[in-house]
Amino acid sequence: MANPTPDHIQQRAYELWQLAGRGEGSGQEFWYEAERELQNSGTTDYHDERSGAFTEQAAHDAECGSMLNSMFTVFALLTVDAMLLGLAFARSVHHAAS
Repeated sequence: MANPTPDHIQQRAYELWQLAGRGEGSGQEFWYEAERELQNSGTTDYHDERSGAFTEQAAHDAECGSMLNSMFTVFALLTVDAMLLGLAFARSVHHAAS
């Protein structure tokens, strides 16, 4: 399809997004990949080898992003816990000195 319509691109981008596990925040990547596939394809069967690699990479990126989000949350909670422990210790030392 030499000049794919926005509807065709949107449909293919949605398919790629679904194949990749419906990750967040990467809509433009799927749009550009769908556009590339459709422009280079002479047919509606555009499930080429590169799109498989693209969706696998996108799924991996989404999984890693989720894992990083979880790690950041744990780190933030540990930091808050450490601050609270420090405040409790300082308060107990101050109270003992009084």
